[in-house]
Order: sequence, then C-alpha cells, then structure tokens
Amino acid sequence: MKKLFFLLIVLFVFQFTVNAQTADDALRYSQTGQIGTARSLGAGGAFGALGADFSSLSINPAGIGLYRKSEFTITPSLFFAGTESEYLGTANTDNRNTFNLNSAGLVFKGGGRRPDSDWRAVNFGFGFNRINNYNRRTLLVGYNDKNSLLDHYAQQASGTPGNQVRDTYPFDAGLAYFAYLINPTNPGSTEYVGVTNGFGVEQQEYITNKRATDEMVISMGANYKDKLYFGATLGVPFVRFASEKFYTETDVNDNIQGQATDLGAYDFNSFELTESLKATGAGINGKLGLIYRPHDMVRIGGAVHTPTLISLNEKYSSSMAADFADFDTTLYSPEGEYDYQLTTPWRLVGSLALLFKEYGFVSVDYEWADYSQTEFTFDDAPEDRLLASEINREIGNRFTATSNLRIGAEFAYNILRLRGGYTFSTSPYKNFSDYKQQSLSAGVGFRDKSVFCDVAYVYSFGKNNYYPYTLNGSDVTPATLKNNSGNILLTLGFRL
Repeated sequence: MKKLFFLLIVLFVFQFTVNAQTADDALRYSQTGQIGTARSLGAGGAFGALGADFSSLSINPAGIGLYRKSEFTITPSLFFAGTESEYLGTANTDNRNTFNLNSAGLVFKGGGRRPDSDWRAVNFGFGFNRINNYNRRTLLVGYNDKNSLLDHYAQQASGTPGNQVRDTYPFDAGLAYFAYLINPTNPGSTEYVGVTNGFGVEQQEYITNKRATDEMVISMGANYKDKLYFGATLGVPFVRFASEKFYTETDVNDNIQGQATDLGAYDFNSFELTESLKATGAGINGKLGLIYRPHDMVRIGGAVHTPTLISLNEKYSSSMAADFADFDTTLYSPEGEYDYQLTTPWRLVGSLALLFKEYGFVSVDYEWADYSQTEFTFDDAPEDRLLASEINREIGNRFTATSNLRIGAEFAYNILRLRGGYTFSTSPYKNFSDYKQQSLSAGVGFRDKSVFCDVAYVYSFGKNNYYPYTLNGSDVTPATLKNNSGNILLTLGFRL
C-alpha cells in the first residue's frame, strides 16, 4: 500500500497545470446553433436578405439598414434536449430542460444627413444573441467483453516508470495506477495491464453538459436610396461551458482477480471515475454584410464573418474510486487549470428573398464554414507549441467544410403572420457523413404599429458517434447518439 499512501500526500500538496484540449473542444466552440428571434427562427433562420430583425446583427448586419423605426426586442425561450443512445446493444434515453434568454437588443433608427440625401438612414444596434446552447444529458450502458477504459490507461502509462506515473498522468492513468486498477506486467516493468484484462465488464457513463455561448453585438447599418444596404457588426462572444462525466465499470460476473507486486492477489468489484470541466472565455470577431434590392420583390444578401479569436480558461479535475472485496480506495486529482486561445474558421453567407407585397415572403440562406481551419494556440513553451501543432494537425485530418441551408416562408394577413422553415447542415467530420443535422420550425406572430409578438417552435434532430475512450491498435465500439431538441421561443417587440 506504499504507493497509495505516497500519492495521497503529494496530490493534496501540489497543484498541476496540464493541457486537456482536444479536437472536439475546437468543434464545440466553433459551431453555432439557433440564433435570433422567434420571427427569424420560425422561418428557419433564413433572414440573411430580409433584414429588419434583430437576428440580422449576428447573420447579415446589412439587415439593420432596413429598420424604419427604432425597436426593442427580447426573446426568452424554453429548451428541451433529448438524447437516445445505443451502446453495445443496450438503448437508453435521457433529457435536459432549461430556460434561456435567446436574444435581447435595441436598434436606433437614424435619418439621412439631409432630407434630400441619397443616404436615407444610418442605424445603430446593440444587444446580444445566443449562438450556441450546450445543455444536454447522455446516458450510456453496455456490457463490454472486448476492452476496458483501463486498457486505455495501461497504454497511456506504457514506458513510464511506476514512480513517475503520478507526475506524468495525474488526472487519469496516475489515479488508476495508485488505485491498483492498472499494474506492471512484471515487477519493475514499465508495461502495464488493466485489472479487467481479458474479462467482460458492464460499462456506464453519464454525461451532463451545461451553459451556452452568448454574443454581444454592436452594429451599424446604412440605407442607400432604398436599394443598397450596408452593415457591420463587432461581435464579442462570451463562452461558458461545464461538463460532468461519471463513468463506471463493474464485474457483474464476479470473476475478475487482480495481482499487484506490493499487494498480492485481490478481488475486483468495480471502479468509478468522475471528471469535471469548466471553461470560460471571451472573444472578438467582425461581420460585414450587404443587401441589394434590384426590384421591390427581390432582395439579394451576402455576408462575411471573420474568424473569432477566443481566449479561454479551463479548470478541471477528476477522482477515482475503486471497490475491491477486501478494501476500497478513493483518489483525487489536483485542480488543473490552463489558459489558451482558439481561432474559429471564416464564415460566408449568401441569401435570396422574394417578397410578395403585403402577403409575405420566401427566403433562402446558404452558409459555408471550414472547420478543418480551426486552430489552437498555447503558451510559447516548446512543449506547448508542439502539442498545439499535434492537435491542429488532428483537427485538419478529422474535420472538413460544412454547408448549411436555411429555407423559410411567411404568410401575412392583416396583423397575423404564419411562418415555417427547414434547415439542413452537412457533417463537419470527414469520415462520418451521418453527423448531418436538420431542423423543422413553425411560428405565428401578431404585428401592430407599435407592438408585436411572435412565437416559434423549432425541432432539431441528428445523430453522431461517441467513443468513451480510444485504444491504439484496437477498435473501440462507439455509442450511437440520436440527438433531438425542441425550442419554444417568445419574442416581444416595441417600436419606439
């Protein structure tokens, strides 16, 4: 038990700073979700050429030039996220529901410099839009007779002397080693084997993700002859992400025995791993857009979003509890913390809208972004630069460009508005085309001269694969996740 006693002393005295960033982190903070008001989302979010809606500030800022009056809007929402998982032949479902503030902002209508000026208006806007929602829960359960998370830890520690495993891997393999869950294959060896080696275990993982990214927007737009509209937005996204993972492996058949040099034979029952991650940060980007109206019925829009430079701080920790027939042990990692930067890819948006006077509109947006161009930047230390290079290479190998199509329509009758929409996003993964995401939306609105109210419902669905761990030279069966969500939005607006 000497190694257990030594680890407990050291872990509570020292703090470690360790990099924990992955390619999946890069994708999480680079993607965007359902942006804007109930009016825009009820019509599929296809508002790039329409304008005069607060969502324009985060999609095509030229839309701010189409405002005829000053306006304040606020959009609360109820978000329902469900995940259906299938792992090793076992299916499970879990849900998470949250109340959100999807957007809020104020647009100031300005006039031209002179009554006879070709510049009809210069408008300003300020507020925020929620651009990504991370709230979701996932439950995986399955019996695995091929491999174990402990095999991953054994590979991770391979080549490292036992007295250095703690310092080298304090959040994962170091905990497993001092909990007698991985042991040297022979006394003094730097090759390790997991206690579950060759035996089947029941695996469970419960993942809870929380928080969101909200973007503060400061915009200016101009109207030239009611034909050409220009706009620019300074975006400042604020990232808040939290994740809790609870993972267990259990010897349900009661036939696993361990063997340790300083302990001898012992009977393994189960182990539990808990991982906690909190990430916060802020970034900056720019958006430029224009809308051209060649005819009263036609609007053509285009926008360019610069990469977002985000500075992030991550705090993370883990703990491991092992249950044996003759003894139990619980180990805690230090508190890890790391600061780094992430640069997201460029975005291009093209839009076309057809307006039918007082009867409504049909609109289409196309958005392109290449997620293989996302990049991490770490500290200037040589080992940090090398790690950033390796992860960025993985990002380039795993991800690709995506195409996002948004289609929407609105029917108007007197003060009543009826809306519907559809969105489709291709997979950001090179080798997993089934990752594509889709949404269906519907909405209703009532618009008077000074007050308006809109309600929308957006149902989104898609699927992806999740790997609880990875192994070199061995296939790990992924869990198939079917993700769906429902978002109910209410927008209240006041023309000033």
